[in-house]
Amino acid sequence: MHVLPSYLSRGNILVASEFAFFREPCGLHALKALKTGHNKMTNFTIGCAAKEAGVSVETIRFYERKGLVQQPRKPRNGGYRTYTEFEVNRIRFIRSAQKLGFSLHEAEELLLLESDTRAKCRDVHAKAMHKLEDVEQKIAQLKAVRSALKTVVDSCPKKGFAAGRCSILQALNVNGKFSRR
Repeated sequence: MHVLPSYLSRGNILVASEFAFFREPCGLHALKALKTGHNKMTNFTIGCAAKEAGVSVETIRFYERKGLVQQPRKPRNGGYRTYTEFEVNRIRFIRSAQKLGFSLHEAEELLLLESDTRAKCRDVHAKAMHKLEDVEQKIAQLKAVRSALKTVVDSCPKKGFAAGRCSILQALNVNGKFSRR
C-alpha cells in the first residue's frame, strides 16, 4: 500500500491495495504525481486550477479572453491543457485584487508592476491609495442613499392602498406624471 503524501490527505481519497482512487477531478494529477514520485503537483487541468485558485472554470476562461491569463497550449500527444502553479497564483492574485475593489484593468496594472523589476513600491502604493479614495467616495454616496431611503421608509404609514396614496411611491414619482399604461 502506498503512503500518501501530505498534500493528498486533504482530498476525498480511497486507498485499496496498490491503487489510489480519487473522488475529485484533481485526483488524476495527484495519482500521476504519486506514481512518478513527485512531492508536489505543478500542473493542473482547468478544473483543478479553478479549485486551487478559488474561482470557477468560467472565471478562468473569462480571464483568458481578457488577456490576463494565457490559455495553455494543447499537448501534441492529446490530453488536457494544463496550468502551472505560476498561472494558478496569477489567477489568485487577480481574484484577490478584485476582492479589494480593483477592476480587471487595475489588477492587470498591478500584475505589470509586480513583474517589473524597476517598479517602485510607491507606484503600487499610489494605485492602492487611489482605490482607497474611490472606496471612501462610494461609502459616502451609499451613506447618503441610506439616509434618503431611511427618511422615505420612516415616512410610510404602512396602511391603506398603495395606488396613489403610498408615500414611498409618491417620493419616487418626482414629476407627478407617472401613469400606468
